[in-house]
Amino acid sequence: MNDYGNMPDTMRRVAAYQQCEIHHLPGAGEHRYAIGIHEGVERRYDVFEIRTDKDLNAALNTLYGRLS
Repeated sequence: MNDYGNMPDTMRRVAAYQQCEIHHLPGAGEHRYAIGIHEGVERRYDVFEIRTDKDLNAALNTLYGRLS
């Protein structure tokens, strides 16, 4: 289950389309999120500062790059 915190709706739609997990980490900062992706049995998670769609896409590209 995703916990988007204060993430705008446009970024929530990007996250839903990419089928990633998003968990708001308010204790780490207002714009800090743990993001996870799954591909088969492989899983990658990390914490990113996400303020814009561009930040979210860059975080997802980083995680997908780690899968390959």
